[in-house]
Amino acid sequence: LVVGDVKQAIYRWRGGDLSLLQERIADLIGDHRVDIHALDNNFRSSKNIVHFNNAVFKNASMLLALESGMVSATRAYADVAQKPSKTSEGFVDIQFIDDGSLAAVATATNQMPPWKEKALLNLPRILERLQQNGANLKDIAILVRKNDEGQQIAAFLLQYKNSPEAKANCSYDVVS
Repeated sequence: LVVGDVKQAIYRWRGGDLSLLQERIADLIGDHRVDIHALDNNFRSSKNIVHFNNAVFKNASMLLALESGMVSATRAYADVAQKPSKTSEGFVDIQFIDDGSLAAVATATNQMPPWKEKALLNLPRILERLQQNGANLKDIAILVRKNDEGQQIAAFLLQYKNSPEAKANCSYDVVS
């Protein structure tokens, strides 16, 4: 029995190779032994988050295929669209931060890159705005690429929580 998700193989965890599930498994064990079931219902995320993810993966796979010439990218994400099961709206907020020309200098001197510092400084205001609009902290996720980035955010928010700038009616607690 082989169970897997081609879309998850892009992360390369444990040497993940999307071509193994996408193409080679049928060649290795025979087409007649392969039964693919697309799990297209999302039971965890609110509908705006599901719709956002559908759009991102569809467009990103097309862009990747164009840029790399790898048609397998569009095939890997052909069944990516999910149907939301939750009726709650949900909210996605993406902000692009210009890293400026100092990014290389910051990296060379082991300082925090300007974009990262700007992102950290924006976080309390984003959390405050969300809470003032009725969001609970348990419903807010901050995605990071590396564990140490999550630790930096947690440390920064703890420090901010104890600063005079912190709003008394807002919480800055983090669960990692």
